[in-house]
Formats: sequence, C-alpha cells, structure tokens
Amino acid sequence: MTIFFHELKQGKKASLITSLSSCILLILIMSVQPKVQNQMKMVEKLIAGLGPLAQAFAMDKLDMGELLNFYSLEAGNVLLLIGCSFSCVMGISMLSKEEGRHTAEFLFPHPISRLSVIIQKWFALIIQLVVFIIINTAGTYISFVMLNQPWDMMLFIKIQLSLLILFVCVGSICFSISAFISHEATGVGVGIALTLYVLNLLINLDVGKDIFKYITPIYFTEPAKIVTKGAFDMYFAKYYGLITAASLLLGTLRYATKDLRI
Repeated sequence: MTIFFHELKQGKKASLITSLSSCILLILIMSVQPKVQNQMKMVEKLIAGLGPLAQAFAMDKLDMGELLNFYSLEAGNVLLLIGCSFSCVMGISMLSKEEGRHTAEFLFPHPISRLSVIIQKWFALIIQLVVFIIINTAGTYISFVMLNQPWDMMLFIKIQLSLLILFVCVGSICFSISAFISHEATGVGVGIALTLYVLNLLINLDVGKDIFKYITPIYFTEPAKIVTKGAFDMYFAKYYGLITAASLLLGTLRYATKDLRI
C-alpha cells in the first residue's frame, strides 16, 4: 500500500485547496438565496428574457425561490463543473506522470507489479474524489442549516450521490486515458470536462440529444434533473457503469503491456 499512501500524500495539498475553495464558493452562492427569494418576480422576468440560455441551464424548469431548487441550479451546477474538472485533471495524470516526471525508472525496478500500481493509484484517486464531495456536502449542509428553510434531506443526498457517481465515472475514464499517454496532460483533462459540460448544455437545448446523452454522464447526474425526477435514471447509471469498467479494463491492459518511457 506504499504507492496508495504516497499518492494521497502527494495530492493532499491540491485536493484540500480545491475542495475548500469550492466549499467556500458554494457557501457564498447559497448566501444569496434569500435575496433571490425576496425578488422572485423580478428573477422570473429575467429568466423569461434569457430564452435558450435559461433552457440550457435548466433555469426554466424549477422555482429558484425554493432552497433545494436554487442549490441545484446555481451552487450544485458550479460544484458539478469544478468537481468534473478536478476529477478529469487528477485522473489523467495518475499514470502518465510516472513517465512525464521520469520516475518510472525508479518505481518499476522494485518488486511490484504494474497491476498493483494501477489498483493502488486508482483507489487513491477515488479517495480524493470522496473527500472532495464530503467537504463540499458538509459546507452546503451548514449553509442550509444557517438559511433555516424547509428542504428535502433525502433528495439532497441523492444529488450529492449522483455527483459522486459522475466524478468517479469521468475520473476513472481519464485515469484509463492516462495509460495511453506518456506525459502529464492537465489541459486535456480540463478540455474533457468542459466538452462533457457543453454537450449537456446542448442536450438541454434539444440539440443532438439522442447521441450526446450516450457520451456525457452529466446527462443523468445533473442536479436539476435529479430534483425534477426525484432520482437518477438507472438505465444510464448502468450504461455509464459499464463504460467506466470497460475503460478501466482497457487502460489496465494497455499499461500492463506498454513500453514505459524512462
């Protein structure tokens, strides 16, 4: 488990800074909710004037005056984007950095299999994603308590669980991609996250919905959709679960047999 703990220690600073910064941002966003609630007539007129933009961000489907609706449309959407980017960046550097930093020549002469390295690094990634969602969930819960308004605890848990599923999915896929590259590709990770996010915006605009919903897991984990439907779509949960498992298998096979650049 040496590699597992080494990865946690190595990524601790970046993970905590990202998690705490995101948490503070969510609390600041939620602090605006009472003002929005008091100005709902003006907000509704503003949303009506946004047209397709309101549809893209699902602002036309929920009443922003309600606490959980506001969270899913504003703070939850921000958490989705930040968390998705964080997951992709962390995932896509997990394996490739050993070659990019020229540490593979130090690591692999030791009596440890590549499969063990892959497993330990993947578990380290998952732990960091879990810590990220826990910190942000705790911060959001505190803001809810301070606002002292009625909200559905079970629905909130479903939203946070769906976000964790999203982060694990995109993080694992990028983790698999890192097996095919030999340098750190932070920009590629951010690009993947933004592409998935934009594809979901297009889905909300009914552009390419029949195709894009099978490309971006944000389609079934978006907080606004969870609030609207009361749960995430199990069909797409299973579909993206298989995609994640298949990508991990493919990445493992690639990394186990590739010639590492030292």
